[in-house]
Amino acid sequence: ESFWKGFLNQEEEILALPLDFRRTNYPTFAGSRLETILPKSLQKLINKALKNSKTTLFIYMMTAYQVFLTRYTGKSDVVIGSTAANRTEEAFANTIGCFVNTLPYKLSVSEEDSFANILIKNRKTILDVLDNQYYPFDKIVEMINPNRELSSSPLFQTVLAMEDHFNDKYMNSFFTLESEKVDIPFSNYELTLKVKKTEDNLILEFEYSNELFKEKTIERLMHSFTEWLFQICLYPNNAINELDYLDNYQKDQVLNSFHGEKMHIPSDESIISLFQKMVKKYGNNIA
Repeated sequence: ESFWKGFLNQEEEILALPLDFRRTNYPTFAGSRLETILPKSLQKLINKALKNSKTTLFIYMMTAYQVFLTRYTGKSDVVIGSTAANRTEEAFANTIGCFVNTLPYKLSVSEEDSFANILIKNRKTILDVLDNQYYPFDKIVEMINPNRELSSSPLFQTVLAMEDHFNDKYMNSFFTLESEKVDIPFSNYELTLKVKKTEDNLILEFEYSNELFKEKTIERLMHSFTEWLFQICLYPNNAINELDYLDNYQKDQVLNSFHGEKMHIPSDESIISLFQKMVKKYGNNIA
C-alpha cells in the first residue's frame, strides 16, 4: 500500500491522445484493430538493443511506448496499464484459475534525457511495480481516488499487452491446437498496443475505440511508433527531443501537402502592415 501511495497521485491527467471524436459519458466499447509485422531489420535492431541493455522485451517495449506517448502528446508524465499473471508464488504456479491483476506503470521524462538513460531508470521502476503486483487494481484506484470521469477509465487510458504466439499449429501427445483469427469488435480501453512474439516475427496490433479514433489516425500512429522504434534503436544515446517519430511519407505530408492555399503578398508589405490592415477591416470581430 505504501508503494502505491508514493507512486501515484490524485491529479493523474487523462492522456491527451489525438482523438477524432469527443469522449462520451456512456462509451459502448466498440473497437477495431490494425496490425503490422515489424521489418526484419528492425527486429534485429531490437534484439541487439535488448542484448546491449540487458533487459527484457517487455521492459524495452513498455519504456519505448511510454516515451513515445510523451513525445506524441507533449506531456512529460504518462501512465500506461498492463497485466500481471500474479503467479510468482510456487503455490499458485499450477493452480487452475485467473489471478491476473492490472497494474499502472508511470513514467516521467525530460526531453534532454536519452532513451538509454530513461531505460536504465525505468527498468527499476517496472521491477518495483511487479514486486507490488499483488495489490488489487480496484484497491489502488480506491486508495489514490483519482479525478474520475464516466467517459474514461481511471489512472490510464492505454494499455500495453505482451502475447506469445505459436505458428499456426501446436501439437503434443494429448492435444492439438490450431490458430484461428477471430474479429472481436470491442476495445476495453481507448487504445491497446499488443506486442505479439512468434518464432519468426514481432507483430504490433493496435486495438482502438471506434468512438474516438478513425482508422487513418491509428494507421498514422502505428507508422509513427514503428519509426520511433527505429530511432531509439539507432540513436539510444541522443536526447529524445532530437529523435523523429515521423516516417518519410509523413514528413512529406507535413512539409509539402499540408501547406494549404498559397497567397500572393506584395513585396512592400510586412507581417505588421498586413496585421494592421486586418485590424482595420475586422476590428470589431471576435479574435
